[in-house]
Amino acid sequence: MSLTTLLTQTASVITIGPTGTDAYNVPTFGDTDSTDYPCRLQETAAAEVSVGRDTVIADLLLFLPPDAVITAADRVTVDGVTYEVLGVPNAVQGGVGVHHIEAHVREVTG
Repeated sequence: MSLTTLLTQTASVITIGPTGTDAYNVPTFGDTDSTDYPCRLQETAAAEVSVGRDTVIADLLLFLPPDAVITAADRVTVDGVTYEVLGVPNAVQGGVGVHHIEAHVREVTG
C-alpha cells in the first residue's frame, strides 16, 4: 500500500510568524500563511483533566508527505479542528530519502 492511499484527509499547516509590532515596539505574532497537504491523523492518547471545568486533551500523530513544510511553531487544521504542533516534526527516512513527515499534535478543548 502506497503512502498516497493512506493520506486521505487534508491538513492546512498554518505558519505563525511576526505580523508587526505593538505600541511598545514589541513584535506581535499571528497567522501569516497556510498551505494544504494530504494527511492522516492517528490518535495516540486522550485524557480529561478537570481544573475548575472539564478540559479534554487529545494527542495525535500527523502523517504528511515528504515535501510538506511544518515547524514546531506552526498550527494545523484538519476537518475543522485546530491542533498545536508539539516539538520538532520528524522526517522519516525511507530507502532513498525522506519517506514522510510525522508531527505530534495536540487538541485542547474546554
